[in-house]
This record gives sequence, C-alpha cells and structure tokens, in this order.
Amino acid sequence: MKKGEIESKKQQNKHAVLKGEFTLEKNQELHWPASQVTLQSQNLLLRHFSLEDAKQVYLLANNRNIANNVANIPYPYTLKDAKYWIETHFNEFLAQKKIIYAITLLKNNQLMGAISLVEITPEHKRAELGYWLGERYWNKGYCTEATIILSEYVLQKLNFNKITAHHLIRNPASGKVLLNAGFTHEGTLRQHVFKNGIAEDIALYGKLRQHL
Repeated sequence: MKKGEIESKKQQNKHAVLKGEFTLEKNQELHWPASQVTLQSQNLLLRHFSLEDAKQVYLLANNRNIANNVANIPYPYTLKDAKYWIETHFNEFLAQKKIIYAITLLKNNQLMGAISLVEITPEHKRAELGYWLGERYWNKGYCTEATIILSEYVLQKLNFNKITAHHLIRNPASGKVLLNAGFTHEGTLRQHVFKNGIAEDIALYGKLRQHL
C-alpha cells in the first residue's frame, strides 16, 4: 500500500471530532479537565448525564440481556437505581475517579446508553473503559464509535498512556467492539468474576497512546 493510500485509510477510520484540533502532549502529568467536555463524532454526541435522563436509563437498562453481560447492572433495574447512579457522577468526576458519558445520537439527542472511564490510576496513567447500550441499538456500530471517541480523547488530550477494557468470554460481540476500536487482545483471566453465582472467564484488552 502506498503512503498516500495509508493516509487516506487513516482519515476514513478517524471517528473522533472534537471542537478544535489537539495533538499529543509531552507533559508527563495527567490533564484532568476542569469540566466534563462534550465529545462529538459523525453520528454521536457524548455528554454528561442529567436527572432528566433517569427515566430513559431505567427503560434501557431494565433488561435481563443487558444485566447478564454487564457486571454492575442488576436485574430488575429500577427508576430509583437510575436516579441514584446519575447523582453520583458529579462527585466522582470532581474526585477524578470516573468520567461517565451518555451516548446519544447527534441528530436528535436520543439517549442510547453509557460509556465510562473508571479504575483510574494516575501514577500509572492508566484507566479502564466500560460501556453498555440499550438492546435496540446493538449491532449498529454505535458502541465502536463511542469507544473510539472516548479512548482517543483520553489518550491524546488527557495524557493517559493506556486504556484497558474487558468482557465476559461468553460475550464475543463486546470483543469485536474493542478490536474495531483499535484495542489489542492481551489475554484471558480464568474464573475471574462471579455473575449470578457462576465463576466467569474474562478477556482482557488494551489500547496504548503510542499506537494512535
């Protein structure tokens, strides 16, 4: 493949479009934002949650198929659960523990799910990424697009070195999302978590700043 073709391919695969260009920072410190910025791509807008989203979160997340594949979503999931979860976001952000985004459609602001940066370890410049989508929005490429947006923002703008992610082995669709978003499969942890009383294997993935 010629150089020009390679550059063209990179442009076709670039989903994340922030308001203003940004480049890799050389400073060794993490650049935690003063406020949670909005991230935009071709089809999606990632924004912070508000309590007005609680009913839609409840309607989306109260689904056995979602709960079976997401460690921290119970079933049944109540409106009270949704309100409590949203109310924790601001303080978690201020404490630099989590950044939680609503995944919405750019054209109409329809809320479809969530994507989060958690397990933040500043000394290692590393964090874990997690996500879930309402079942009606599966297999449309939205989760991959959201994962690209957030991971590239975190690695480039916030100066993290590595983003990790994992999924239950029995949920290979999540692995495809991560591979399509530029993550690399790094291994398997056997019987690493319990879900519904059953020991489950998980697959591990990572995305490095140097490989952007």
